[in-house]
Amino acid sequence: MKIKLLSGLVSALLLLVLMAGCQKEDGISPNDNISVRVPQPCTQSSPTWSNNAPCPGDDLSVTFCVAATCGQAQIQWDSAGTWVQIAHENPLTGGCLTGTVPAVAAGTYNFRALYISSGGGCNFCPVGFSDAPYSVTVVECDDCNLTGNTFTGTSTTPCGSGTHSATYTFCSEEGISSFHLQGGLTNFTGANATVTWVGGNGVTVSQHTPGNSSNRIVEVDGSLDECSCITINMTWSSTNTNNQVTGQWSASGGSTTLLVPVLNCN
Repeated sequence: MKIKLLSGLVSALLLLVLMAGCQKEDGISPNDNISVRVPQPCTQSSPTWSNNAPCPGDDLSVTFCVAATCGQAQIQWDSAGTWVQIAHENPLTGGCLTGTVPAVAAGTYNFRALYISSGGGCNFCPVGFSDAPYSVTVVECDDCNLTGNTFTGTSTTPCGSGTHSATYTFCSEEGISSFHLQGGLTNFTGANATVTWVGGNGVTVSQHTPGNSSNRIVEVDGSLDECSCITINMTWSSTNTNNQVTGQWSASGGSTTLLVPVLNCN
């Protein structure tokens, strides 16, 4: 009977010891408060995309960036329904990763990216593939820097000079099958003006003096290819005693007639 009682007491003491040990492992502090380790919040990665805006036939480069200076990232391209990795960097030291698809045709290209915060002290929020989709549409490029039709004129005549000169430029974005330029040169003397040009197709030049006028009318006809210009340079002798070098010039052949006002000496 004494042996059974002693055995029972030993068992009770062992149970108390075990319970006390369990309480320490559960994090009960001496002041009976339970301590809990709270994970540090991650820093936002703020993902962004950009591309090099290629024309068909060029390489398409896409760049995925995060605000991180650690961790690793990869870019995948949807190639006919299969995601193909085109770039990977570990560690991502510069915060940006660029992948390239060579010699693209016109169309839409889909990409996705993944960022994982890894390495000691790296605590940026992860970016999953579904968090960072990106699409680029490649279209035919318009290399023409012209808009519509334009007509400009410039006097290159020094004031007081007996030799006058002027330059006119007519440009077309879409091209013109037949244009007509016309204008006057003031106080004309001597033989015909020297007229030279650059650009245009089938260009012809004619000159005449209206009535008893001292002015000379010059007419230029021809055509322009798409996204092209013709520049006309004229030089002539003049007895003009005021500042006026030319009369008004016009350019027709498009949907509207364009005008350049009187040009004066410089």
